[in-house]
Amino acid sequence: MHLINGRTQFPAAIDAAMRARLAALAEAVRRLHSGCIEYRFSVDVEDPTVLRLTERWEKAEDFVRHGQTPEVAEIGRVLAEAQTRATEILQFSGEPANVV
Repeated sequence: MHLINGRTQFPAAIDAAMRARLAALAEAVRRLHSGCIEYRFSVDVEDPTVLRLTERWEKAEDFVRHGQTPEVAEIGRVLAEAQTRATEILQFSGEPANVV
């Protein structure tokens, strides 16, 4: 399994129009990209200028392939338009621990 945890800071609160654009793109990723287990954007409840991204992929190769698609290019354009202040992406590949 390949996991991604992202955090992007914007200069202003994330508005409804950006939320709708990102929601549509996340839905397209889940529907079109093979190996995608989860792909979700969320706005931080304590800081509305922070966008979080959670991704779960069957394999790292699925994640890499996904990075070369029109949907990801459009996500990049949406984020660039909003003039992000900082972005942090953490990645982990491995077998998940058993969770009860």
